[in-house]
Amino acid sequence: MPTRQRNFLNLVIIIVVLGFAVNLVAQMEEKLSPQTQVYIVKRGDTLWDISARFLDNAWYWPRLWEQNKYNNDPHLIFPGEPIALVPSPPRAVPLPPAAAPLLEGLPPTGIEEISLEMEMPEEAPKKEDMAISPVVVGLERKEGTIYYSRMGSAGFISLEELAAAGLILDSREEKLMLGEQDSVYLNLGDASGIAVGDKFSIYTVTKKVNHPITGKSLGYKIKILGGLEVMELNGENVSTATIFRSYGAITRGDRIRPYEPAVREIILQGTQAGLEGYIVDSKRPVSILGDGDIVHIDKGNLDGVEAGNVFTVYRPAKKVTDQMTGRKLQLPEENVGKLVVLEAQEKTSTALVTKSKKELVIGDHIRIEVF
Repeated sequence: MPTRQRNFLNLVIIIVVLGFAVNLVAQMEEKLSPQTQVYIVKRGDTLWDISARFLDNAWYWPRLWEQNKYNNDPHLIFPGEPIALVPSPPRAVPLPPAAAPLLEGLPPTGIEEISLEMEMPEEAPKKEDMAISPVVVGLERKEGTIYYSRMGSAGFISLEELAAAGLILDSREEKLMLGEQDSVYLNLGDASGIAVGDKFSIYTVTKKVNHPITGKSLGYKIKILGGLEVMELNGENVSTATIFRSYGAITRGDRIRPYEPAVREIILQGTQAGLEGYIVDSKRPVSILGDGDIVHIDKGNLDGVEAGNVFTVYRPAKKVTDQMTGRKLQLPEENVGKLVVLEAQEKTSTALVTKSKKELVIGDHIRIEVF
């Protein structure tokens, strides 16, 4: 292609991209509040970096991802894309006045949501449970918390096949796939002791998990599909429920277990003990993993792991031959990512990939960060 034509084509592409970005920003500004800032992504930007710059906390990048729902992949953002820096939602709980003196001297974050308010949990806390100390911890240690809005959908590995409380028998509507607001029938009723208002998590067992290195069985992979609430008891063994949350396609025959509200804000926990292990599986059935992916590791409560522990993902040092001298030389170990444990089970844990310098894979080495 002649140079003039190529330059003209490049110019057209730039104009189209800029036009798309301007149009998208305009659409966002129509929907967003006047207090919302919009940042345009530049070459080399990541959600981690943008969060560190504007939220004063790199660990809060999942919140940015959640607030910009047009972006389905957190590690694929491109120059020219707008990122909305959304202020606090109306349902946030104001910081108690008694905690105000403890804020003196703290640097501003640029977004009120992090520095002055905390997220309302899925179920409102009782008055006696609303202590000041958890809020203060989050404020004093801005780099010591991570927010993950999709916490309830993370899933886990169970040592044994999970005992179900019941299952979805059928639905009111003739649908193959069920979702939020759909009415379903359960195989639980008066005889089971459930009551109207009881909530259950919906889940399925997807496969048996074996360790990628040792081949030993680790248990069964549990996929969380959503949540439902009992609306009416229809007899000894039947009740009607409504699906109030859906993380994926729900079908007849899916199992249920008592519902536990998800804690979306995790306080990073230090440890004094060295610990090494492996990534053994992932939530998504893919071979390459990166920022925002949920993974499962082969260390859990019995190893001293708890929610908030940070692991480094690394590639071990390897030896190569110097072709000039024939000597064996050892290359340095390479750190390729970071994980934060969202929930620890007995022998495994569920973790979020918070940063990846390279593609991560099942079988990668991990080492707990001591601090």
